[in-house]
Amino acid sequence: MVVKKFLSRSFKSIAERVRHSGIARRRSSLALYSIIRQRGLEIAYLLALFTLSAGIFNTLLEGSRYEGSGQIILRFRAAQTFTEFLVDFFTILVGTGGVYLIYLSGRQTFRHRLTTLYMLLGFAGLLIAVAVGVLTLQTKGY
Repeated sequence: MVVKKFLSRSFKSIAERVRHSGIARRRSSLALYSIIRQRGLEIAYLLALFTLSAGIFNTLLEGSRYEGSGQIILRFRAAQTFTEFLVDFFTILVGTGGVYLIYLSGRQTFRHRLTTLYMLLGFAGLLIAVAVGVLTLQTKGY
């Protein structure tokens, strides 16, 4: 609870500094400012979750040994490089975005064409994420 209050106060102070600095004077910047102000803590939680899920600690501890190998995905199960971490991070991000688009397609507040588009984009994102994940697992030797 203490961490949540600290992060919430930090995001509010950063948002106030951005607002008073003059960066957020244009219309598009105001929309971004309002998103960060309202959802900043949620975005930080999700980024932390995705970063930990992609394996940042394994990359920091074991990845520096194999940096000279030139491989994007190492064939070792116990280690990964920073580029492999980035591949895993964006795979998780694309898959989660696909699931969210499929969720949006099920809502009744959009037009039929838009729900079909959301469904197709969601399944495409999900398929891309699964394909990259399976390719990574095959390369690792699982």
